[in-house]
Amino acid sequence: WQKPYTKNNTIDSIIVNKPTSFESYSHIPVLLTLHVRSRNLEMQLTTLKEAGISRLYISIDGPRNDMDRNNQKLLHEIISKFKMEFSELNIRESEINQGIAVAMVSAIDWFFSKNNYGIIFEDDIEFNLDTLRFFGKALKNITNRPEILMVSGFQPFYKKSLRLQVEFTNYPQIWGWATHAFKWSQMRNFLFSRPLAPTDLSREVRNFWRVGWQRVSEGYLDTWDLPIATGMIFSNKYCMLPPVNITSNV
Repeated sequence: WQKPYTKNNTIDSIIVNKPTSFESYSHIPVLLTLHVRSRNLEMQLTTLKEAGISRLYISIDGPRNDMDRNNQKLLHEIISKFKMEFSELNIRESEINQGIAVAMVSAIDWFFSKNNYGIIFEDDIEFNLDTLRFFGKALKNITNRPEILMVSGFQPFYKKSLRLQVEFTNYPQIWGWATHAFKWSQMRNFLFSRPLAPTDLSREVRNFWRVGWQRVSEGYLDTWDLPIATGMIFSNKYCMLPPVNITSNV
């Protein structure tokens, strides 16, 4: 496997090393996807409260056993402390355990059935106000750019530079990300329909992604981002990356 192809955004770079007028982000809806981990939740909710986020959506996958049920009680205790902090708090909870792929895809489907755009964080992602500011700017930037399907807060390819610019990768970086509902619809299609592999990719790379997509399709792997990655790489679609890393997985 090769590192995903990246390129600098030389057309309309989002520069962060000088004063920038970011778009307001308090109106942007946010989705938190949870299961049983609670140690990061209070920090996430506190950051969203301090940011003035008004519309919060929480999706909780169902428990696998009694231990999960006990852990989920703590989730509800933490959430209950913040119920009055958001103008709109929507909670969706599954009675059964759906697994990673179904839980995530159904949560995102639910979220975008009610919103035209938004930000998605899983329960193990740390973020801050800079993350939300960047998403606020980037969501507007990618609206009319069909080649860009999403924007991420994670930057795995950071190199020191005097001029900090956004970059692009074909791989969907999902450690905190944002997109529009119509772009999610395109990403979702890759779960069920694999584009033809371009001939400019080596045979080894084409086969790697074909096999991965097939293993997910046949139920051997419980994941959702691998088929989307395959679709984005094969159809030459991009994920926008920030100039510096502004999320972390804990």
